[in-house]
Amino acid sequence: MGPGSLLRKIPALVCILTLIACPGLFADLDDFGREVEKEKEKEPEDDAEDERPVFDSGDYPDSETDVGLGAIFYIFYPIFFWAAHNISTWYPPYPYAVSGYTIEYLPRSTGNTFGESEPYDARKRMKASFRVSGGFFYEGGDRGTTVAASASGRIFGILWPEFQYRWRGDDSGYLHSVRLGGVIPIVQTDPITIGVPMAAAVYRGSFKLTGFAVGVIVRSFPVRPISLEFRAGSVIDGNLTLWEAGARLSVYLNRVEFYTGYNGLYLFSRAIHSVDFGIGISI
Repeated sequence: MGPGSLLRKIPALVCILTLIACPGLFADLDDFGREVEKEKEKEPEDDAEDERPVFDSGDYPDSETDVGLGAIFYIFYPIFFWAAHNISTWYPPYPYAVSGYTIEYLPRSTGNTFGESEPYDARKRMKASFRVSGGFFYEGGDRGTTVAASASGRIFGILWPEFQYRWRGDDSGYLHSVRLGGVIPIVQTDPITIGVPMAAAVYRGSFKLTGFAVGVIVRSFPVRPISLEFRAGSVIDGNLTLWEAGARLSVYLNRVEFYTGYNGLYLFSRAIHSVDFGIGISI
């Protein structure tokens, strides 16, 4: 079965997953939305007056040279090693394509190799992945339906562009959420990959919010054909902060990914818990 036939079947799979979740359309998104709007209308509290420490001349370096050398060491030295590590990572066309590895450093001078002995053309590394899912969510003990889609890529190993869309609906209303941004990787290895996602975030429907999303993402490819992903972060809009958490378990069949996951959206004691079942493809 080729990628083209799989792509044609993806919409049907999403519809089936959505229909499975549809009998539970009883959560109250509007109630959650009213709580969000109420928090947005609150006036920010005045910060206490800063108490800044007083330094005497003996606390400062003796010369501008000391300051310059310190800045070079503490700022540029870590940036150099971060860039050297991440730029030198390569991905196969899809996870576990060769020898069970996912990431490898620059090919050896004796030729493009991946692992110990297998030839590997670095030009065929993974460029992007796409996912669609359907599922259900809980809010206040009741249930609703959710559909999600995402696309991600890689640019020179130092930036992973990301686009995410999610729709939630129940008998009280609906909620659209859109993300556009990217992930800055900190470290990339098979056992663990850590990155910092940053994106513009927009919510429309039961409540309106336009803010900045930031957090941390951890991925792992422990053993063929499994991968794990964990996310946590927040969406900030003025004096309002929504908190998020997520996890995903994936099983790969060559280029095709089958996964189930959790996504949580939190506002103090209120929360929307989403469970997804989806399919993805790497190109």
